[in-house]
Amino acid sequence: MGLFGRKKGDSAKAPESERRTYARWMQPGRCPNCGAIGQVDRIDPKGKMAEHRCRNCGTDWVNSEELETQRFDEYRRKMLDGDAD
Repeated sequence: MGLFGRKKGDSAKAPESERRTYARWMQPGRCPNCGAIGQVDRIDPKGKMAEHRCRNCGTDWVNSEELETQRFDEYRRKMLDGDAD
């Protein structure tokens, strides 16, 4: 048994798709108003939401795992259909 009761060789990693969306919604993103890089003000891991604020114009917005997954699915659908912007 390893540290904290985990057996050696047990993988603590989440599936690839979960890791991708988890990392993305918690990272600072682009401001929907001016496009500048924002900062993360607060993270709610239970609700899987993050509050962001723009350093440039002061706009506040919320991003969540669910919203990020929807955006990714929409982008993937556009790419498969050949409707990329």
